[in-house]
Amino acid sequence: MIDLRIRALTLHLNLSRERKEEEALKNAVSDLYSAKEKIEKEIGLEVWSLRVSIPINWELSDSSMDVLKKEKEIKAVIYTSTSDLLNEEKVFRAVSRGYNAGIFLRSERDLSKILDLIYNLSLKDPAFSTRFAVEMSGLGITTPYFPLSIHDSSVKEDYFSIALLYPKDVEGGEDLRAVELAIEKAYRSLSKFIREGIGKKKLRGIDYSLSPWMEESVGRALEKIGRCKLSDLKCMKTVYEVNSILSDFASKHEGLGFNEIMLPLGEDSYLMSLALNGELTIKDLLLLSYVCVAGMDMIPVRGKKEQFEDLLRDIYAVARVKRRPYGVRLIYINEDFKDKEVNLGDFGKAPILNL
Repeated sequence: MIDLRIRALTLHLNLSRERKEEEALKNAVSDLYSAKEKIEKEIGLEVWSLRVSIPINWELSDSSMDVLKKEKEIKAVIYTSTSDLLNEEKVFRAVSRGYNAGIFLRSERDLSKILDLIYNLSLKDPAFSTRFAVEMSGLGITTPYFPLSIHDSSVKEDYFSIALLYPKDVEGGEDLRAVELAIEKAYRSLSKFIREGIGKKKLRGIDYSLSPWMEESVGRALEKIGRCKLSDLKCMKTVYEVNSILSDFASKHEGLGFNEIMLPLGEDSYLMSLALNGELTIKDLLLLSYVCVAGMDMIPVRGKKEQFEDLLRDIYAVARVKRRPYGVRLIYINEDFKDKEVNLGDFGKAPILNL
């Protein structure tokens, strides 16, 4: 049985001063719905979510932001490639309206600014931090994944990108071949649109990353095909082997973005159960990120602010040594909060890992 779906169909919008902002966003909404209908009708793959990516340095008016906010099926992200353009007020304005926001870190000296931003967002509402992410490696990346989806500045026209959802296909297999079969099917199905575009817009590529959604668990799939436990060193070999398959395939088949295993704690029910039982720690997740997990994602962490800063600096060091795109989405929890779980809004409750 094939459970493969399109996790995200993302329209990367190039807002220039020559374009009427509100009109461009309304057209983006229309283009996304049309593209979804075309894909589902012509190749039979379900499109699970629709997204729009917008530069953060473009000051969207309230009326323009509301164009996308009222579209319940469409999520939006704003982003920046330099921390000089980032300020807390702008990010808060975005995430409090349901938008996502991302920054691409260029220098270690900006870590203190990132620390304060995550800290303050989390204290206002932990759910706000689920819509804010940092890319730590300093490398440029174009991906359909939120909150780090950006528009390639070298491309002047709007374009689509696609992310996949296929943990059940992998878990249903017996070995690494299950990963190959799933991404091969995805490419065969989508190659028509890579050649011809979707409507009048180009499909620039596919992010083949293996990512979860709640019961569709990447953690459980890895343990099944690797015959290992994520907390054991043996599973690091499985993570490495799967990532090698993904990156090699992506390099030959219109890949873009991360093309790696993703282990977002708050989006994988099996990982959350391991964490609640003390079988998965912050150290385990950091160690796995050395062998090409795409970053430290959707993790509520509890401790002193100084401990949180130490964690960010450790993560930064890993990202710079790894020299691969490395996303970070953390939720800071004050040490006075004693519950084992925290409510993350649309994501529901997630376990808290202690520093």
